[in-house]
Amino acid sequence: MAASTKYICTACFRGILMSPRAMLPRQAAWLQQKRHRTIVMERVFPVPLGKHGGLPGPDEVNELHKILRPVERLVYPQEMECILTDFVEGVGIRGDLVKVKRSVFHEELYPASLAVYASPENIAEFEEERKAKGIERLESRLGVFARM
Repeated sequence: MAASTKYICTACFRGILMSPRAMLPRQAAWLQQKRHRTIVMERVFPVPLGKHGGLPGPDEVNELHKILRPVERLVYPQEMECILTDFVEGVGIRGDLVKVKRSVFHEELYPASLAVYASPENIAEFEEERKAKGIERLESRLGVFARM
């Protein structure tokens, strides 16, 4: 029992000395990379059903079932539309539908809750809020500039 405890302590000590990046497994390091495109793939040879209609056993699957071919390649545009939830200097005010770089939205605006995706539901919600307050776009913009 003492040998296993010593091994655990040594392993923990080694983990403290290593950098956080080195402690991550290869798969986790791969997940940190930015995703610029999506590729939809399909199997060339479909996997057969198992004996009882479920997943096939390892003896029923061979290398042919691992061959994939691309069906569709999706490349995301560099700019995207978003709705601001607060005043952002140099971009706009609350409720504005603006186009910003995708990286700016994902790295700065969205994590800080300064913007949301421009989905039809979000657009309708902000339009309803503006109408409930009885504010037109130009009036709200003039009000912000008057406060500066």
